[in-house]
Amino acid sequence: MNFKPSLFVWMAGVALVVAGCSGWAGPNSLGQHVLVVCKTTPDQQAAAQKLSNQYFSQVASGKKARPMRRYVAVQTLDPNQKQRGKYVQTRAAVQKKAESNGETLGAGWVDPTQLHCIMVFDVVTHESVGTNCYVVGSMPTVGSIETYDTFPAEFVASSAEFLSH
Repeated sequence: MNFKPSLFVWMAGVALVVAGCSGWAGPNSLGQHVLVVCKTTPDQQAAAQKLSNQYFSQVASGKKARPMRRYVAVQTLDPNQKQRGKYVQTRAAVQKKAESNGETLGAGWVDPTQLHCIMVFDVVTHESVGTNCYVVGSMPTVGSIETYDTFPAEFVASSAEFLSH
């Protein structure tokens, strides 16, 4: 086992957690789409709550099918400047590690202008399951199931879907 790269990855993870975002997801570890995890802003929390409330209202009125899981994921406001900065730092660390291993950075690491945020809500309480914003480079398709931290959640609503309603 090569101790130095493992120590580097561990230290980078600790630094990111201390800085407010973690890089334990997506192409660099867990989950298919998640690139970094950040704390949500009040505006992101409010936008996600509004979107989830619209979704839950449509389920209650029969316009949308009940989700198949206990948790659902919805899009919220795109990452702010600080969150994009954390993504850029994480991407740079992953790129450096890849280059040291003779590899290239994976295609999932997109330009920071293409990033989006997702939040997870509990179907029973209709409340968010935490204060995390899951930063993704591409939106999952409606109905797909991804794991965000430890929550397997069905993606049920993108902002674009509800802007016209």
